[in-house]
Amino acid sequence: MQKVVCFVVLSLLLAGCALGAPGSQPDDIMTIEPTTAVPTQPIEPTEVIALDAVCQQKGYTWDDSICRLIQEGNPQIEIYYPVAWVVQSPLIERTIDTYLSNYLADFEVNFAQNGASSPAAWQLNLAFQVYPRNLSVISIRWDESSYTGGAHGNFGYTTFVFDLSVGQVMSIDDLFVDGVDALRELQQPVRDALIAQLADFSDAQAITAGTDDLSDFEHFVVTDTDLIIYYEPYVLAAGAFGAVEVALPLRDFSLKPQFQ
Repeated sequence: MQKVVCFVVLSLLLAGCALGAPGSQPDDIMTIEPTTAVPTQPIEPTEVIALDAVCQQKGYTWDDSICRLIQEGNPQIEIYYPVAWVVQSPLIERTIDTYLSNYLADFEVNFAQNGASSPAAWQLNLAFQVYPRNLSVISIRWDESSYTGGAHGNFGYTTFVFDLSVGQVMSIDDLFVDGVDALRELQQPVRDALIAQLADFSDAQAITAGTDDLSDFEHFVVTDTDLIIYYEPYVLAAGAFGAVEVALPLRDFSLKPQFQ
């Protein structure tokens, strides 16, 4: 394995990600794969950080400029670690490390209790996509693919929006200016977009039920231009349709200045 030293700007402007395709699954198991992308290289480095060393300190393996954990056998585990972004902020580091540690621990406990009766090897893949809006606002979306027995795999989202200027992980209502009803602003535009996007794959009742409460908008990221909201399979339509995402222009909402 070749040791690589990467150069990282303390505040990156470009998107960076490291995504992994889930391990192969039995033919009768439905697999939902996250989008793959190539990690973005930083520009004009001002400080040298040995990302491979940080990666290994965290208990992951550094391989071809990618930090990840791979476990063969049963269960099969593949976790990608956003080391280039973790080193940017203690808040990002603390949040991501806690999320990954808890997710893996829950999966392993579940496997210990239920894995013996599974018809095939259990599998877990956690892959990320980073959306840096500016120097202080950085979103990370996690695609969570797994197989824990049964006829098909599972897929879910976890998202984090970091506002480093205030040292906070933002909830959806934190994006809006004080006094604005976030649910009222979001609800109808999202419903209209979903009706147009899903067409015959869903119905108005399912869309209404899936956007009834502010917690229904909890999976989101902020990009340069859009607020993107994610819905897991089965929430709005039949599972065969898969996951759903809605992108709406930031300019359409009453947002705080750093998100406009």
